[in-house]
Amino acid sequence: MIEKEKRFKIYGEVGEIESKLGVPGLLVEALDKDYKYDDQLGSAITDKDGNFEIKYEGKNFKDSYLDKQPDIYLRIKRPDGTVIHTTEDKVRYRAGATEEFVVNISKDLIEKAVEEERREFEHLIVKNPNYFGNVADEAIAAEYKPVCLMKNKTKYEELRCVGLYPEDNLLEAVIEVKLPYGYKGRLCDSGSKEYVTFYIDYGAGFVSVGTPAEVNVHDMLFVNGGHLFYAVCNPFIPEEYLKCDTPQVVKVRAILSWGAVPTGYNYVPVWGNVVDEWVQIKPKSTYSGPIVELIKPLPEAEIMPLGLIPPEKFMIMGDKKEIKELIDKSIEAEEKIKEEGKVEEERFEFKKLIMHNPNYFGSITESKDKDEIMKAVYKLPPKTVEALLPKLAIDPGMLVPIKPILYNTKYEELKCVGLYPEDDLLEAVIEVKLPYGFNGDLCDLGSKQYVSFYIDWGDSTGYQHVATSTVKAHDIPDVKTKHLFYAVKARIPNIESKLEACKINNIVNENIVKVRAILSWNEDPTPFGHTHTPTWGNVLTRNIQIRPKDEVRCDIRIVNGVIVDQISQSGSDEGLAVKEGSASPIYDRPFGGIIACRGNVNIVNAKYYRFLYSEDDGASWIPIKNKRYTANPFWPWWGSPSVSRTPDTDGWFDKGTYISDKGYYEDTALVHWRSYGKNDKYKLKLEVAKADKTLLCEDEVSVMLDNSGLELLSFGGSSLPTSGVTVKDSSGNYKKCDTFVGSEDINIFGNFRDDYFSSFGLKVFGGNIAASGHPIPGGTGSYDPGIPGIINGNGIVGASNGGIGGKIGTLDLCTIPQTGGKIKCAYGIELHIRDRAIVGYLKNGYEFWKYNHRKDAFVTFDWDPTGCPP
Repeated sequence: MIEKEKRFKIYGEVGEIESKLGVPGLLVEALDKDYKYDDQLGSAITDKDGNFEIKYEGKNFKDSYLDKQPDIYLRIKRPDGTVIHTTEDKVRYRAGATEEFVVNISKDLIEKAVEEERREFEHLIVKNPNYFGNVADEAIAAEYKPVCLMKNKTKYEELRCVGLYPEDNLLEAVIEVKLPYGYKGRLCDSGSKEYVTFYIDYGAGFVSVGTPAEVNVHDMLFVNGGHLFYAVCNPFIPEEYLKCDTPQVVKVRAILSWGAVPTGYNYVPVWGNVVDEWVQIKPKSTYSGPIVELIKPLPEAEIMPLGLIPPEKFMIMGDKKEIKELIDKSIEAEEKIKEEGKVEEERFEFKKLIMHNPNYFGSITESKDKDEIMKAVYKLPPKTVEALLPKLAIDPGMLVPIKPILYNTKYEELKCVGLYPEDDLLEAVIEVKLPYGFNGDLCDLGSKQYVSFYIDWGDSTGYQHVATSTVKAHDIPDVKTKHLFYAVKARIPNIESKLEACKINNIVNENIVKVRAILSWNEDPTPFGHTHTPTWGNVLTRNIQIRPKDEVRCDIRIVNGVIVDQISQSGSDEGLAVKEGSASPIYDRPFGGIIACRGNVNIVNAKYYRFLYSEDDGASWIPIKNKRYTANPFWPWWGSPSVSRTPDTDGWFDKGTYISDKGYYEDTALVHWRSYGKNDKYKLKLEVAKADKTLLCEDEVSVMLDNSGLELLSFGGSSLPTSGVTVKDSSGNYKKCDTFVGSEDINIFGNFRDDYFSSFGLKVFGGNIAASGHPIPGGTGSYDPGIPGIINGNGIVGASNGGIGGKIGTLDLCTIPQTGGKIKCAYGIELHIRDRAIVGYLKNGYEFWKYNHRKDAFVTFDWDPTGCPP
């Protein structure tokens, strides 16, 4: 009889000395110490709590008949394979069948799995902004020499997709997280941030669309086996809208940067990458013609076909003649598309074909066997089955496939899916590949791209439908050479019941779920469930991380378009925002006007939120009771473009109303604080509370207010009633009633000040100069780099009422072009000044715009062109 091999077991825990917590994701190797060569007994990866278990048999270590018990030691490795600890100096000789090990390792050794350039990234670039040689600013690059040349590293994260949801002017991006470490902490810790900045090239170069988007990321053990997909979005206001007969196709640049905010369109990230794509901005809405809107079905119609598959129905309002012209134009466009023959009949007649047979293209089943068809039908959502069975009883062959076409991505393709956890916002990006096949141009009805989202919550119920989103698609000629990238969004409804604690039994609970997104052109896939196979489109399944329910982290993220990470919260510059385009942290911009804040109030059990301000550094607080504004979902069909929300007598807003408003207009602010008349440092506080006003969490931010504007000062020694700007001859005399002649220098002096001066510009007008005026050569200046001895960060050096001011320009009118010839008459100079304050205001009652304090000053004089060179 053959003796059964004896089994052995080694188990235990690997912990961190400093925190006493278990360390996940480490490789534990068990070895048998021998005279010549050590035998490997087995290995295991530590679990979420640092535990491991290794089972092995006697044959793994028996070199001879006498070798009946192993001499065990352990070797611990980081995920990159580097050995960080061994117990070889404490071998367990003649070990038993079961052995337990408790190993404690220094945090420094464990963290070295992440290279120093990642672990110490923020500290390195604070000391030397050009440490990695990625700074484009020549002045900074000259001052700071690179130490370690690195750029565009996508080892840890990578920006995968960028797209635009035109209807909401919402730019979206999806980020892939690839490693389980390198993000500065587990899910229950603060983690780190991925920043994405968006830029648009309207034709004259890239310009910023505003605030960087950000998402919190963590060390997630799950990523050992599968990558995670996060999403961010950024609402913006286009520079202009074009008419529908001129598609506005623009290039978008998105820059992903871990741990550091990109400082410009040419920023080169160290950890991250850059993606450029083409997008289409929605056309101008004049509201003078007919208004077309897709009639949304009742909730039950979203999960059950009415009749068979009904055609989309549109609500068209306006003048009868204009409506007829629109319909005739759309029909004419369809006929033209059909005549050209570029679009196959299966695409062109798609709606008609599936109306009579939903399985015409085999999207329910490719089988023609009636039993197999019935099996497939019974797998559909119950209400769809209930709707189809009576019709199948009348016509058993109604679902026999005629021409199977599945997963055709010739025209469009779903490229990315991700989640923005803090807002429970699902996002997806679609690539449109051809300039035709979408039932008409932007002036026609066009067609729809549907994306249905399903989530498998891991509770044995399988995929559950959470939302279906759409975006309009049209025939756009530019797609011949530029693929367009569209995006859709959907907020996960009723998610609170699905949220889980950050830790369960002291073990980090990552709550990773699967999301399945189904792209289907011109057919709502919702009635057919998560197994639907689209004819025109495709399916993606991705892993996403759901926010913890006990992560009570309400926060103020953005103030007047500036992320709080870029507002100093200590020192002499407390409350000031970072200088635009600065590669190093220079804080010099205050705030003013309407102060709009965005942030997170999406907290479990929260009912209300409010903002308060303090002018005494937090010693006392005053509730802000100003109304906030958002877009009216019923406009432009009726009503006002904006809706106001009024807080209660203590300043509390309803959280649910805010979430609803944000679902319609993503750029909805939490508060619109009218700070007019207030100056110097203030603190803002956000409070989030339960239904009984018991606080759940709070957050504070300091802001420096500047609501004073610029000062234009008078000039001493002049009888001319001028302020801000005046002119003198080469001898320094004010020109009272005298005339400048020919190429005589007209010396321009300024006398103005502001605590936060930014820049000035000079123009000349009069005579036959264009009505808009002509810029004066060299007639501009900025506090940075300034004009030595003349201009600094407060305006004119030594500016005072009745002072002499400082020379800011010289004008030779002979060099200024004039249509129709130069003439003797009165001329004028305009001085345009602005400061650095970030002043907010509301346009259309809800769109938040920013500007600086600005002021103009003028001085007039006479000029005689006699003596100008011919």
